[in-house]
Amino acid sequence: MRFCGQDICTLDANGRLKLGNSFLEDFRSSADVVVIHCLPEGTLAVYPPEEWEKERRRQVGRLAETAGPMRRRRLARRIGAWTRQEKITNQGRITIPATFRDKVRIAPGEEVFVVGSEAGVEIWNRQSWEREDALLDEQEMRSANAEFEAEIGHETPAADNA
Repeated sequence: MRFCGQDICTLDANGRLKLGNSFLEDFRSSADVVVIHCLPEGTLAVYPPEEWEKERRRQVGRLAETAGPMRRRRLARRIGAWTRQEKITNQGRITIPATFRDKVRIAPGEEVFVVGSEAGVEIWNRQSWEREDALLDEQEMRSANAEFEAEIGHETPAADNA
């Protein structure tokens, strides 16, 4: 499995993040470069270049089909402004640009959560990850409860069948 699991890491004084061994192996299998992109939900996505290209094409292509020129320009502007390619050092570190750190509220010396997202990893500050994780749990429970209610709501009790 690629890009699964999570690590708690600390940014060094220069804003560099040392990737855990399993994530590092996943990235090194495709390249010694990564693409870092700020996501609107307040996290950094880190992708291998080929995965980023798929995601970029998906975002821009979808908008090109359904939105007017201004919306496409805005999306292109956002992607361009908040995306950067970085090299993985020999020590397995990537540098997170200061403007990106500010945007997602992470700082040198702080712990961050590095979370697998199938196509890459996401870098979260602790509070944002805990909130996101709780939202994911809540959504999963709502979905499971709705599914359960739908199943039992359509069944006829056994006593009624007699």
